[in-house]
Amino acid sequence: LSVNARLSIAPGVVIQCKNNAGITIEDNGALVAIGNAAEKIVLKGEVEQAGSWKGLFVRSNSPENELNHTIIAHGGSASFDGLNIKSNLRVKPNARIRIINSTFERSAGQGIYFEGLNIESQNALGAFSTNIFRDNAAHPISCIASNVSMFDGLLSTYTSNGSQ
Repeated sequence: LSVNARLSIAPGVVIQCKNNAGITIEDNGALVAIGNAAEKIVLKGEVEQAGSWKGLFVRSNSPENELNHTIIAHGGSASFDGLNIKSNLRVKPNARIRIINSTFERSAGQGIYFEGLNIESQNALGAFSTNIFRDNAAHPISCIASNVSMFDGLLSTYTSNGSQ
């Protein structure tokens, strides 16, 4: 699914993706997924196992892109473009996203994969706080070392990931 406009997902919505499907937020699109503690938004595979769908790929640099109280699970079935990058969430260089109070779990690859990020202008995160990474086959987060400072330290939790 290619998103080329603003996509708002209401609290409590569950989106189940077919085997090997994926959601791409294109350059001119935006994703606003703002749930709450009682009604989380869920993006997951139709089959509840790691790698049952591709996951979410954010290419857009819209300041509206936000995951808040959102769960992304079961991603990493395949790469979006043949680069063998498998994750629940993949973020292109120069894209922009806020990630708060969200969970990334049971990916067949990374929890989140940030491409590039080798200069400050490519820092994709408008905010990153109190997230959960668990049971991902590879790293909870993958990015270059010089950008580790953009994360929130001990406010997020990391458990049972393949490489930590």
